[in-house]
Amino acid sequence: MKNKFFLFILVFFLSGSLTFAQEAPVETETEETTAEQSADQTAEAEAAETEDAADEAGTETAEAEEGAEGEAHKATLLDFSLLTAGEEDGQNPDTIIELADYSTYALSEEERAEFDVSLAIEQWSVKLNSSAAFPDTIAKSMVKEVEVTDAETVFGNEKLGVENPGKVLGVRANFPQGSRYAYADIVPPFEIPVYYKKPGTDEYMFQNGRGAIDNVRYIKKISAVVCGRNYPHKLQVVLRDSDYNEKVYTIGDFNFTGWQRLEWENPNYIVNVKNRDLKKEPTYPMLNRSWKVIALRIVKDIQHEGGDFIGYIKQIDIEYDKDVIERNLDIDDDAYWNIVSDYNDFMSDYNFSRLGEQLTLEYIEKQRMNQN
Repeated sequence: MKNKFFLFILVFFLSGSLTFAQEAPVETETEETTAEQSADQTAEAEAAETEDAADEAGTETAEAEEGAEGEAHKATLLDFSLLTAGEEDGQNPDTIIELADYSTYALSEEERAEFDVSLAIEQWSVKLNSSAAFPDTIAKSMVKEVEVTDAETVFGNEKLGVENPGKVLGVRANFPQGSRYAYADIVPPFEIPVYYKKPGTDEYMFQNGRGAIDNVRYIKKISAVVCGRNYPHKLQVVLRDSDYNEKVYTIGDFNFTGWQRLEWENPNYIVNVKNRDLKKEPTYPMLNRSWKVIALRIVKDIQHEGGDFIGYIKQIDIEYDKDVIERNLDIDDDAYWNIVSDYNDFMSDYNFSRLGEQLTLEYIEKQRMNQN
């Protein structure tokens, strides 16, 4: 009897130990599986976040590239604050040209100074169209070098996007009375040469805000910083390219008081390069396409009664695509063939010879007036 009892106790104990041994590994395996599943889920979540971040970064990069595709080069075509006159001779020292050598008149040393010319503001003039050019209207139409009061406050406006100019061009255009079409051209004292270099330097004298710009293929936008006095007249910019094509761009009107930036935007400008007409062209001796200011035109509103117009112009800016991309080639072509430099020198001499002849005639006429 006792042996049966001990046998029962032994069987019970062994069966419990086997049950515990079978259940314990199951609990351990469940914990390891849960830990592995948690790690896998965490890794998947991190991978998903990484992919989302990459997608966002790619989207931002694509947007940036798309924005960069639409960006054009920006430059100041004409800045009158750079064309102020010196105190002694009334000439702008950065754009002065000695034309005595281009005159056909025998000049003394004292007379040679009469043939100095520059883009100083008050050397510009106002030319009325033929139907508006009467002796009285011509005499009353002029430009002046004007100082801007409280300029730091005025030009601190971000919309204008200019620095303190100091002085600007002021214009008075006197139109005939009556409702008729008329305009006044503010013209430089000579046709601005694009590639004329300062003597003894490689710097082009009339670029960088002094009326000319080279290497322009397509114009995207032209803007002007001007001051109005509530006239309904319009401002136009007359440009000429290197092929002697002349174009007129209507920038806006002066029907406001104070300073504003007027803009003309090219409606035919194609932003996407895939939609442009692309073709190969020789790279030398192709001349870079250039533009120069021929006139700033004030167009009278036909309904306006006429009389005086007063306005002020600070600068003309341009946005454009480059015509030729500068690359570091293995050979400087023009250093050997001189085709481009010879052409530019010829055109500068030709234009200055014409100007010298004109100044000679004006000088002789002044002498006649003094003698009479």
